Amino acid sequence: MHKLAYSLPEAQELCGLGRTILYESIQRGELPIIKVGKRTLVSDEALRKFLKDREAVAPRAGK
Repeated sequence: MHKLAYSLPEAQELCGLGRTILYESIQRGELPIIKVGKRTLVSDEALRKFLKDREAVAPRAGK
């Protein structure tokens, strides 16, 4: 079954980013979170959008 949301450690492992990067992105409002009681979650959709928004296109040779 596909998960709808991930804990921050799960999100960190899935995307290969460090804890500091994720927390700073949350603080800047770049990565929305879901609070459920004491738990902090990141939706699958938000995590995918966060990564997609940061895709870089490799420069073409000779340019």
